[in-house]
Amino acid sequence: QRQARRDETRRSLRSMFPVRSCVTLVRPCNDEDSLRRASELDDISLRPQFAEKMKQLRRTLIGDSTSKNNDQLLKVPCARRKQVLGSAVSGPMLAQLAQAHVTAVNQGAA
Repeated sequence: QRQARRDETRRSLRSMFPVRSCVTLVRPCNDEDSLRRASELDDISLRPQFAEKMKQLRRTLIGDSTSKNNDQLLKVPCARRKQVLGSAVSGPMLAQLAQAHVTAVNQGAA
């Protein structure tokens, strides 16, 4: 039963994400205190290897897929920026949309 659920989860992930890749990152910080608040630190406070790899990863994920200078860290095509009514969707816009969806579900909407 448990193995069947795991297999179904694997099949679902493979069907939803047919093109996928992994990236290995070093620890963002050497000391535990900084590691606990790594998301609050700027790039200069992070280990240089981590900051550079994250920069490459960001370029790969949201960079210009037509650019010849785009460092392809992952062996997958760049994600296209999502648009609504011709405007690019930003992170805060996506978070607001997710919050509105959760609110609607919690209030009994379909």
